[in-house]
Amino acid sequence: MDQWVNICIIGCGWVGEAFADECLKKNLHVAGSSRSTEKLARFKEKGILPLHINLEGETTIKLPFKTIDFLVIAIPPGRKMFGDEKHPKQMQQLKEALENTDVRQLVYISSTSVYPSEPNHYNEDSSTVGGAEAIKAGEKIAKEISTNCTILRAGGLMGYDRRVGRYFAGKEGTIKVSGVVNYVHRDDVVQALFKVMENLPLSETFNLVSPVNANKEEVIQRSCERLGLEAPQMDYDPYERRIVSGERISDVLAFKYQHSDPRDFA
Repeated sequence: MDQWVNICIIGCGWVGEAFADECLKKNLHVAGSSRSTEKLARFKEKGILPLHINLEGETTIKLPFKTIDFLVIAIPPGRKMFGDEKHPKQMQQLKEALENTDVRQLVYISSTSVYPSEPNHYNEDSSTVGGAEAIKAGEKIAKEISTNCTILRAGGLMGYDRRVGRYFAGKEGTIKVSGVVNYVHRDDVVQALFKVMENLPLSETFNLVSPVNANKEEVIQRSCERLGLEAPQMDYDPYERRIVSGERISDVLAFKYQHSDPRDFA
């Protein structure tokens, strides 16, 4: 097993594997972790160094690297199923596993749920009081792993097989929807990772949310139409608007969103 790697992705799932695929195209040495033996076999076949890491138990994790140039942590916090307790334990376990590894740059894939759920305008300077405790704890531990740590607070991940219409089509009765969506396309998360890589070392916090604040009713309607599904009856409240700005990464790193309007991809 190698003691050095360009890119290491802990939690090489829907976003992480897409990033790994792009890294391979650039001839970068990349490793990815999963609990799934099926996924690990696919990683190996592609040329991704497979790492079997299970953050579910109490077992000690061992990473084979003395140096990681670019570490991406993309572990789903699983708050709906496990509450706010599980993810901080996972991150602490990972921190201990990395104590003897030189992590030159870390990127933690966080979430805009770090901000309160109340209607308001939020940016990176906004208070996170009332936001998801698990996510806040994850960000804190990530910063303890490496002094060069950039936090990417992603909105709702959409694109490809993830279409909002699938979640709402065919619902009976009238459903209540409100405000605007704070979505981001997977491609833009992947490209944001490369933009961070171009600006090393970097210790910043950025929201990743598509620039167009489209209303939720229209996004659902358009998505159902594209999928050929029946849209639900909706009672839309246009005034309850929770808007998370994703502009700062464009201002600081000259990042350009490839998918600016969630009505076209969600």
